[in-house]
Amino acid sequence: MQRAVSRKQKAASIRSFLPLSAYWLLLTVLYYPTAANNFISDVASQGFNDVTSADNGYGIMIDTGGGYNIYFNTVRMNTNEVAASSITAAINIAAAVTIAGATDLRHDQTARTADERHIGKQAAPDVMSIDLRDNILVNSETVGTRYAVYDASTSGASVFSTINYNDYQAQNVGFLTSARVTLSDWQTATAQDANSKSVDPVFVSATDLHLQSTSTLIAMATAIGGVTTDIDGETRPATPTIGADEVVCAYVLTPARHSFQASGGRPDDAGSWLIRLSWPVAAIIWIGAVGAGAGDAGAGEAAAGDCLAG
Repeated sequence: MQRAVSRKQKAASIRSFLPLSAYWLLLTVLYYPTAANNFISDVASQGFNDVTSADNGYGIMIDTGGGYNIYFNTVRMNTNEVAASSITAAINIAAAVTIAGATDLRHDQTARTADERHIGKQAAPDVMSIDLRDNILVNSETVGTRYAVYDASTSGASVFSTINYNDYQAQNVGFLTSARVTLSDWQTATAQDANSKSVDPVFVSATDLHLQSTSTLIAMATAIGGVTTDIDGETRPATPTIGADEVVCAYVLTPARHSFQASGGRPDDAGSWLIRLSWPVAAIIWIGAVGAGAGDAGAGEAAAGDCLAG
């Protein structure tokens, strides 16, 4: 079994003016590839009024094959194409990426012949084409028609085994048989994405795709087996952050009386710690990845401290 894995890469300022296209990550013929924990930004080309891999700038281009796992990536398309008729996307899924493409291939992702299908020679397992979760997909360009996700697959929404817990921000959230402008439109089209969002991620800067502590994407992802750290090597908690960057926070517990007890500090890690403080200890600071509702205390007081961006 072949596996192609792209992890913890930072790519920016990708340009192509001859020919027309540009993309950072091209997923094509390798079986079961995984792309996780990547920063992708500032990808642009001349642009063209079509959506093949040869036409425009895309953050991630899925051109053929199937069985793709795309987790915890942060893509920001923030540099305009030249052509006013361009069609760009943070992630572009080509027409050739289909359920059939994922289920009727040899293990090297080339198509089986009729004879091979008859005898079952080297068939790939029965898989859907794309698992797309926990990604930030932003297209903030201002020229042409812009999408967070462009799905041209002839399998339509069925090309996704799972699509959820993503943040989409663009002129159009997605294309699936037609332009889907809002998150609600996209959820109707995919019949999934119940936990996805369409909000400003609140990046540190135009060139730094780490998240600020005010981001509403913190503790809004779902855990993925095998992706236990972020792009910087920081451990992801049981309830992680959407995108490639995990945000770490500090919590300050201040005793309110002679003795102090706090338990269950992060509800996503049930029973993860038990702290007892006795006077004259004034405070204790615990640092870890943030979880929703963190800092609940027993007797005493608990207050959230400053998150450590990045």
